[in-house]
Amino acid sequence: MGESDQVEAPSGAEWTGGPVPGSRPVPPADREPTVEVALLDADGVIVWVNGAWDDFCRANGGDPARAGVGVSYLTACALADDPDADRVAEAIRTALAGRLPTPVALRIPCPSQDTDRWFDVLVSSRFDAGERVVGATVTISPIEIDAPRSTVGTPAVPAAGPDFRLLFEQAPGSLLAVDRDLRIVAVNDGYLRATLTERRDIVGRVIFDVFPDNPDDPTADGVANLTASIVRVLRQGTTDTMDVQHYDIRRPPNDGGGFEERHWYPVNSPVLGPDGEVAYVIHRVEDVTAQVRAESAVAEARRNRELLAERDRIARDLHDLVIQRLFASGMALASVVRRARPPEVSEILTRVIGDIDATIVELRSTIFSLGRGARTLEGLRAHVLDITAAARPNLGFSPRVGFEGPVDAIIPEDVAAEVLAVLREALSNVARHAGARSVEVVVRAGDQVVLEVTDDGCGIGTVERSSGLSNLAQRADALGGSFSVADADGGGTHLVWRVPVLRTTGD
Repeated sequence: MGESDQVEAPSGAEWTGGPVPGSRPVPPADREPTVEVALLDADGVIVWVNGAWDDFCRANGGDPARAGVGVSYLTACALADDPDADRVAEAIRTALAGRLPTPVALRIPCPSQDTDRWFDVLVSSRFDAGERVVGATVTISPIEIDAPRSTVGTPAVPAAGPDFRLLFEQAPGSLLAVDRDLRIVAVNDGYLRATLTERRDIVGRVIFDVFPDNPDDPTADGVANLTASIVRVLRQGTTDTMDVQHYDIRRPPNDGGGFEERHWYPVNSPVLGPDGEVAYVIHRVEDVTAQVRAESAVAEARRNRELLAERDRIARDLHDLVIQRLFASGMALASVVRRARPPEVSEILTRVIGDIDATIVELRSTIFSLGRGARTLEGLRAHVLDITAAARPNLGFSPRVGFEGPVDAIIPEDVAAEVLAVLREALSNVARHAGARSVEVVVRAGDQVVLEVTDDGCGIGTVERSSGLSNLAQRADALGGSFSVADADGGGTHLVWRVPVLRTTGD
């Protein structure tokens, strides 16, 4: 090209110059190309032309200043007052409006003195990096019919065949074509966007070299399923619709590499050659990953609802049947204790009644746990169970633990931290001083948070032990609560530590 052609196209320009395929022979290497190219902005104003555009204007008696950069192409078409110019203007307006999915080719007559000339005018949209329309491209390719006008009369207009490559590449949806050797021969822009690939990187390669199974997923079967489907199409010559496939794709290295979870709805269709045999298979896919994830979330929510409903049923049965029967049994035994003889029998019955009461407390705790589900494992209840389990080696036995009220729901974090500290201190005192054979821990939540620790050891003891308990009293005082420790009925020690859930502060 001449010096006038060495002009850099504006940023974002799409170079679509060149004749419509099949419209004229490619010029020999020693001839200048004769395709005129103009780039238009979003208003239809010419912002760049190549040298061939200016040369053609001069050769036909025109002024490049009136048909070049800065001129409105739409205005020029309107001033021409010609139906063919109106066709070009309409194509440009459609391209600028973003309603031109593929380039449009128009064959326009432009006769000279002794020759009937025709031009292929190709109009397409220009896009920026974000795929927004920023203008249009117009290329003009002259086609000469070398015969005198007097002998030609009204010439037969050569048909302007469409560029099928452009039609396929810019077709809607996600399309990929493979030959009988499963090599990729064509791919459209939608498929490239969906699979995070580039055309230059995948065309000519076997499809499964580009899209292998995820090596980190031992259950991956996308390659096997897609192979079977394509083979069916090649053998039977009919469309094969697949079920939704879990088929992960590779992320580009600049996106971190590895594989990304994807789900697809694939349809594979035959393309028959001249001999009637399948020459190609078009692989069309729809990315349904978001739909599959949404359906999975709905199914998980349904399973959770069913699980919670079953938990509620079990909790009701425990409360309405088991606890009530245990309570009635305990009452019956209590009435027998007063009449039991000898004393050893009374002692045994009293111990059984105590075990029944402890079982009722534990069942109530379990019922509350069932009602709240797995969330309770994250709160105060879980920490209390951890502390009592950790105390077993020092105590020589496992404490019985009970909960009443919404322990995990209403106790503030700062109060919960104090409850745990008091519990550790209380269990440590039992292990060091009480000589107990059993300990019961109960945490209640309501207007107040109450921690009770009861053992069957030697009792509160003498005053020298009170200094070890003063810390517990100070913790309660700091939160506006109270602390008491006394001999338990029947022996042992009963510790009660309580603070209000909602506290008021002074001015």
